[in-house]
Amino acid sequence: MNQPVNVVLDIRQTSNPPTDAAELRALWTQIEQHLNGASLRDAEKVVVPLRDNRTCVLWIQDRLRAPERVDDSTAFSIRGVLEPAMVRHRCTTCSAEGKVTYAPFLCTGCGQGDRLGRVCDEHAVVIEGRMTATCALHRPSCACGAAATFWCNGEICRGRNAFCDRHRVGHPGGADMSYCPDCYRKEFPECAGPGCNSTGSIACEFVVDGKRATCGNAACARHAYRWQIFGPHKRGLGLCPDHARRLKSLEDRQIVFQIVAGTANRRRGQRSEARRTYIGLPRLTIVRHIFINSRSRKLDMVSIDRMFGELQHDSRTDNAVRRLLQEHEKIRKQDVAVFETDEKRGLELFDKLTAWLRARGRAEVADHISFADYRPRSNLLFVDVEPEYMGRFIGRGGAEKRAASNDLGVRVEVERK
Repeated sequence: MNQPVNVVLDIRQTSNPPTDAAELRALWTQIEQHLNGASLRDAEKVVVPLRDNRTCVLWIQDRLRAPERVDDSTAFSIRGVLEPAMVRHRCTTCSAEGKVTYAPFLCTGCGQGDRLGRVCDEHAVVIEGRMTATCALHRPSCACGAAATFWCNGEICRGRNAFCDRHRVGHPGGADMSYCPDCYRKEFPECAGPGCNSTGSIACEFVVDGKRATCGNAACARHAYRWQIFGPHKRGLGLCPDHARRLKSLEDRQIVFQIVAGTANRRRGQRSEARRTYIGLPRLTIVRHIFINSRSRKLDMVSIDRMFGELQHDSRTDNAVRRLLQEHEKIRKQDVAVFETDEKRGLELFDKLTAWLRARGRAEVADHISFADYRPRSNLLFVDVEPEYMGRFIGRGGAEKRAASNDLGVRVEVERK
């Protein structure tokens, strides 16, 4: 009896390979029919055509002992079967085409079962802006109906919306980031300055609705205005050109509201206690000078405090604004008390100044000046002088003003309007 021919059956590249013993026997029957009459001597690899345009491979282990011609007496011994790797996650698209392909990606639009919604490297659709894949059927669409090419990660969309190239706006600094038109306008608004093509990098913080909604415009550094309500060493409220011009036309209570609402907006979000303290309402002394600079109005501390109090107790006031005013209430009372003490001392010095002028035969000048302000820390007494008496009060080269300062022991200055 002839020695059997030792072979290894290779079905790794065979489409629809056998999955059980019966299918394997049926496959071998096709192989034997093809090999009948074939020469296997010196052959290492034999490609066997099968039905349905399929093929398999036989690897001959002992080529020298293989028969010159295969006939009915030729015996074969299958020493091993090289099977395709078991694919647990099959590509849904390939499976529909009768192919088995490993699918590392999970389509976010398909089912989530063990073999559902999987996509192979060839059929996976990954668009710019998010590391998620879909199959071709569930590729995201732009709102216009076209196939999307990128996810917008701008402030409005935050990666939730996809857009096509027709609605893509590139980052001004490079092409590796894109926005939809709305997010681009939000991120890089146009400057509100007339005829300016620059990006508005400073948002207008003017409150427009009586609550806390801001203007919405922005301006570049050249056209923006900083309203220094927090003093010279902190960043003031940003204003667009239009609202910067409108400051002087605001009423006193509107000025107070803008100061408080603007400060409340600055404190939005989760902040530490130190940060909240840093962003606080300005002292009444600063508010007084805001009125002088914005409206050429000199108000006493009591009047200013009264306007803050009225806003605090107004039922229409926003809760965040009311809390801010409540935090500020104790400081305002301290400022009023200090102001009353300082004003009393300032009026005493002003009376001495008018008496000094009368004693020098300058009663007419004394009748045309008025008390403006007194700053004890700087030992400064500010007075208002009617324009036609300015020269006579100051004297040639400031001699009269210096003499008054030396004799009274306080530096006398004219309040500039």
